[in-house]
Amino acid sequence: MGEPDVTTKWVEPRRAATRRLYVDGIGELALSLDRAQGELKLAVEGAPFALLLERDEKKGIHVELAFPVSADATASGFEVKEIAGDHVLSTVHTGPYRGGDEGENLIDTVRGLWGFISERRLLAGDNPSRYIFLEGEATHGDDSARYRTEVQISYHTPVWFDALDRGLRRHAGTKHAQAIMKDAALLLGSFDSDAIRRFVLEAVRRTGDVVSDEGERARILQDCAHRYPHAQLDRLRAAYDEIGDLRAFIARLAEDDALFPAKIWLDEKGQTPLVYIERSVPPWNREAYEATDDPVEKRYHACFCVMVRDAIRTGEAVPPEFCDCSAGWYVQMWSAILDRRLRIDVVESVLRGDDRCLFAVHVPQELL
Repeated sequence: MGEPDVTTKWVEPRRAATRRLYVDGIGELALSLDRAQGELKLAVEGAPFALLLERDEKKGIHVELAFPVSADATASGFEVKEIAGDHVLSTVHTGPYRGGDEGENLIDTVRGLWGFISERRLLAGDNPSRYIFLEGEATHGDDSARYRTEVQISYHTPVWFDALDRGLRRHAGTKHAQAIMKDAALLLGSFDSDAIRRFVLEAVRRTGDVVSDEGERARILQDCAHRYPHAQLDRLRAAYDEIGDLRAFIARLAEDDALFPAKIWLDEKGQTPLVYIERSVPPWNREAYEATDDPVEKRYHACFCVMVRDAIRTGEAVPPEFCDCSAGWYVQMWSAILDRRLRIDVVESVLRGDDRCLFAVHVPQELL
């Protein structure tokens, strides 16, 4: 297989009749859609699609099957709801879902798209990947070589740009936002990670010039963060509700890597209680991290931010506030758990030259 033909686009929200289930592999999606559609007593208004929600070692792949329907539709045995829109990286697979020669199956195209993303150092998002079944057995019968399936992987860079633009408009005004973000749209279709990195670093530096308040700058960058998966937030909130005590909950997080895979502890020695979160386990490339003794390479392989981590190797200066974007991940986490936004400071960061990333969560005393 050659390099896939990849585009980026915005997928509009769709009203759909949905059903969740587990499948053993991506090749089973079309069969599952056909079975479900046979039970659906509604006209489908567009190509059916599937969203990959998460993987379970025992159950398989948790998916949501979706059939576009009219706005006022109802369907017994299905949940009718709006599927949110998303910025995506897209390619079209032409060929069988499975069972074809090596390189011809749907999973091969999926791997090719992920390889494209990795090689170009693009910033994939956290929303579920989507598979839109454009043409299949109903269109081409047994001629699976003509089946067409669009593969969409969430793309976070447009989301990041949009969030930065909104934050600048809110805290610095439209004129400054337009001046800083004027070239952003041109970068998205180029897939040029070096140009994106240079733009992002300069945009953050210029944000510091027009937004003088440190807390406001932090909030702007925090709102650019990746979106914490809803299923994981639901598990965290359920655990907190079950325990009912914040100290005991933090102790649970410290012991349960499946629930929270990072080092965490509570420090009550100062005037304000702080929850420290340390990301010392390499989140990006563990094998390469452990194979090198070079401190620069270690920091590069430890940093998860594909948008700017090359700055570690190039020696480009990274504005200190950039890592407030990473703090935004934990802003979402604690907001979901406690129903309020907490202040979170970046104490250490590999992008700043430290050997780890360390965050301090300010916890109001009344919550303890």
